[in-house]
Amino acid sequence: MSAVARARSAASAARAAARCGSSAALSVVGEVYAEMARASTDQRDLAAADTAAARAMAIAEQLLAFDPADADLRNNLASALNALGQTRMAASRFEDAAAIYARSVAVRELLVRDAPTNVTYRRALMVSYGNVADVLGARTGENMVMLRFKDAVFAPDGATQAAA
Repeated sequence: MSAVARARSAASAARAAARCGSSAALSVVGEVYAEMARASTDQRDLAAADTAAARAMAIAEQLLAFDPADADLRNNLASALNALGQTRMAASRFEDAAAIYARSVAVRELLVRDAPTNVTYRRALMVSYGNVADVLGARTGENMVMLRFKDAVFAPDGATQAAA
């Protein structure tokens, strides 16, 4: 049985448990869909990956509705958004990916604002910024990305902006 088939079976069982109203079971369903998205992407089944990632994101949004102030649920939503963005990138749907990654960045910027010393949230925000850069690179070409990076980091005299 393939990884995708095992994940589909697990998702079916978890969905049945989630119908009982358990947010924990719903969380498991979301995790299973996220894993299905990764496995399907690895197998280059982009349609299945996109469907699974979209379901994982919808579940993350449902869970967040239970407790909008829960930082971990907000971080899970951002992770689900990143997964969906990755499936859109893999399918060369760059505009969709950019919009999805922008949502992830917005969620994670709020997390870092609310918990500025949380290293996990700060690292996750950097990953989200990197995803945005990936879209920019895919749309404009890698050379343009490197030029923009150099413009942002280095002053005209060669000194770094941070040192200035």
